[in-house]
Amino acid sequence: MREWFKKWQNVIVWALAVAFIAGIAWWSVAGYISTRANSNKSEAEAVGYVVVNGQVPKDSTAKVSAAELESEYANFLANYSVGNLDPLFEEPPQKANLLKELLKERAILLYAKENKLLPTKKEIGAKLKEYENEIKKNQAFLQYVKQRFGSLDAYLDKVLKPAVEKTLILDKVRNKVASVGEEEMKKHFEENIENIKTKYDTVNLGLAWFESEQDANKFMSLLSNMPFDQAASQMNVQITPLNNLKRGLFDKEIDEKIFSATPNSFVGPFKLSESWFVAHIKEVTVVKDFASFALSDFYETERSILQNQTLERWYEEYVKTKNVELRIADEILLSWDRISQAASQSELMELEKELSKKLFLEDGSIAMDAADALKSAYVVLVEKIEDFGDEVDENLKKRKEALVRYLYEQYPSSLYIVRRMYQIDRNNVEVKYNYFTLLYSIVKPYIPLVGPQTLLQSILEIEAGLASIVLDTSAATDMRVSACYNLYDLSKELGDATSAKFYLDQLQKLNPNYIDFEVAKRELEEILKGTTEEQK
Repeated sequence: MREWFKKWQNVIVWALAVAFIAGIAWWSVAGYISTRANSNKSEAEAVGYVVVNGQVPKDSTAKVSAAELESEYANFLANYSVGNLDPLFEEPPQKANLLKELLKERAILLYAKENKLLPTKKEIGAKLKEYENEIKKNQAFLQYVKQRFGSLDAYLDKVLKPAVEKTLILDKVRNKVASVGEEEMKKHFEENIENIKTKYDTVNLGLAWFESEQDANKFMSLLSNMPFDQAASQMNVQITPLNNLKRGLFDKEIDEKIFSATPNSFVGPFKLSESWFVAHIKEVTVVKDFASFALSDFYETERSILQNQTLERWYEEYVKTKNVELRIADEILLSWDRISQAASQSELMELEKELSKKLFLEDGSIAMDAADALKSAYVVLVEKIEDFGDEVDENLKKRKEALVRYLYEQYPSSLYIVRRMYQIDRNNVEVKYNYFTLLYSIVKPYIPLVGPQTLLQSILEIEAGLASIVLDTSAATDMRVSACYNLYDLSKELGDATSAKFYLDQLQKLNPNYIDFEVAKRELEEILKGTTEEQK
């Protein structure tokens, strides 16, 4: 469910500089709050630093402190509206990745200082004035700023000014080393025209659906005498609006007809799977040639992509030429980064030897004083070794299992740990109950947002797991009752009143006083009644 994080991990830092004003404002607030909350951490405590020709520059820009990393991590969570990540399996690799991006940014800032690509006070003042004007338009945010910082001026100076200065520096570097002119854009367009059309060609249409070709043809004949909506109403056909539709949904032949059609025209009938469709074309936006591309809203988007690619190539050459290294000083973050970057089993095995010395005593027992985030790193390390497909040493498996059991005792509410514990001990009813209950609590909020089909695999797993607990007479009654209630609740979430009624009856048998069953049954009767009326 966190696929969106993977996208962020591939974005280079200077791309983040091109942010909306409101975005910068909110990120900065989050960062300021985080820095204040972590004021007990030493500002000078470096978690990473840039090395040039084997030496750490005296310039403080070369270092990233623990407090700075925490601040940027808070910005990251705020940007994605995430409360927190799993402290053992999500947070460490995310922080390691963020630290490397910050160090990359620091290397670029050092280049900017060396080449005098620094903004003037006038440029910084002008940009801050833009932000000030935008903030004043948002009264709610303005009041928050005044309450939090005393005044808008204090906020601009203490919070926004450093971010603005950094953004302007990165922009200057970007414009110097990765300038993209019209000739480069023409070449880019010619070489990537099909990809550009796939990304940006859009159509707004209404789609009428039919069970037979005969009905579709009848509908088409009506269109010669009446509007699309009227013909649909006459044949009792529902129209599905599809806006900003990209190429690729239909077969290539139909795609071409739709995207070459003129507004207020019709395409069809055409067959898709076992059904027939007629499309009413409302609006079409297509890239025809470079001239239309240059006038489009996405011209700058593609130019930015091209610039980022150029920047990346420049950066790789720059660090190679200048012998620049990005070093992580924090032991936990370094371990997670090395696991992530390891490309061979031999690399992983070497890291396993190093980690095992820190995590296990001579008698094989777990070193309790070792950081739990190193213990979770070892678990992931062994799993990555297993992914190579070769037979894994039994000793490694035993060590991984011992760490999973230990972490399960410490973090019984972590889905990452509970899932691994369930894989180890599937017959332990308490572990099974904890896993499926926790999984349902995490999946439940997403059902109305993305729909049951998207989560089908998890839903089926939850249903099967909870049902096995309900049927297990050796399980504690309170577990069986709770599992049965979750099945009843899940069925309601899915709109399946029939199954919900079945589980409600089972729940009443297990514990007649668990909920107000009369109210619950009346609620299900209303749902069943509504479903029956919809089907008429």
